[in-house]
Amino acid sequence: MSGQFIETVMPANLDAERSVLGALLLDAPSKIDSVAVALTIDDFSIEPHRRIWERMLDLYNRREAIDRITVIHELRRNSELESVGGMTYICSLDDGLPNLPSVDSYVRIMKDKTVLRKIAMLGEHLTNQALTAHEN
Repeated sequence: MSGQFIETVMPANLDAERSVLGALLLDAPSKIDSVAVALTIDDFSIEPHRRIWERMLDLYNRREAIDRITVIHELRRNSELESVGGMTYICSLDDGLPNLPSVDSYVRIMKDKTVLRKIAMLGEHLTNQALTAHEN
């Protein structure tokens, strides 16, 4: 198997990411302070979730409400609504969430996946350096 590379997918938990975003759409006032401190954009593994998170933070920083209507409006205002899946995707983020979502648990899952992605990227970087050094 030497000389072969395995195609891999970076570690992520899209369900945890969707659940954090969905929980904020349902009840941002009670959750946003702790989530905004705990998460960075890099904790979201896919671009649509990053964009949604950025717009939520924009609203949070302006002390505006965070809900489906305001997030959709903010995404539309930034010409990003369609690139994140449109209104349908935003409205689906809270589908299947329990009545009392465990946001802290979802954040921990996301943080764990972020660490694993960073380790994987470092490994890829080191492999590339080793292969490049071999060519010299």
